[in-house]
Amino acid sequence: MASKLSVLGIGLVIIGVIVFSLFNVAWIVFPPFGGRTSDLTNEVTISAGNLAGEVEVGRIPASPLMLNLKVIFIFSADAAYSCEFSLIFKTNSFPTGASLAGTTRSYDKPEGTSSKQISLSFFDPLSQGEEANVFIRVSNTGSSPIRIFTRRVVIVQFLGILTPVLLALSGVIVTVVGLRQGKAPKVKRKRAAPAGEWEPTLQWSGGSGGAKPSTNKKRPKMAISSTKGQPTQKRTVVKKAVPKGGAQAGCKFCGKQVPNNAFFCPHCYGKLR
Repeated sequence: MASKLSVLGIGLVIIGVIVFSLFNVAWIVFPPFGGRTSDLTNEVTISAGNLAGEVEVGRIPASPLMLNLKVIFIFSADAAYSCEFSLIFKTNSFPTGASLAGTTRSYDKPEGTSSKQISLSFFDPLSQGEEANVFIRVSNTGSSPIRIFTRRVVIVQFLGILTPVLLALSGVIVTVVGLRQGKAPKVKRKRAAPAGEWEPTLQWSGGSGGAKPSTNKKRPKMAISSTKGQPTQKRTVVKKAVPKGGAQAGCKFCGKQVPNNAFFCPHCYGKLR
């Protein structure tokens, strides 16, 4: 059976995995672990014929911590389309825009689509030193115009990545400690003596408030009984009568009658002869 410490550790691991999945997979995040920008719902159309355009998504604050960024948007086309999306940052230092490597996505389809939600993710291991405007750069090489609808930016701060990882890691450590404690040898308890057997303890009788010992148990040899409280019995000394026989004479020591032929007085044990 798993110990309570192991169960706690497994629970921490599960919580850490769930929180990490919510923040970095499902992108359900809230302060102080991250946040999201307000939805922009105005429709932007990119014409067909190898034309490029930029669509604003939102403004993100300066972050002194590591951030994981994801742009979610919806687009549609009435006919066959071929297009390419990528993310760019525009800051005061780079007003023309800095392209984010690894965010380019290409989509081709022979027929149109009513609505399609896609996302572009970017992981920045360095700190974001200033505020930035996030844009989607669209290159439409197909024969159908592309319309961009609702769009937003979701940001996961450093705590959103570190906290679930620490939870899962601490859960693993607690689980290992609990398993090691479960394998440790248990201290054997002293077996209680069954009824009818004698334990080498001092037993005192006659005390107030104590339970009386059972009369059917064998009395131990080492048991010590107290005489306190028990009635003292007076010993009666019975004097034996001195047989009287023959002539009597008075003892020269105690004056009592003794036989004439006696060598010692039976009363005072004096030597008569």
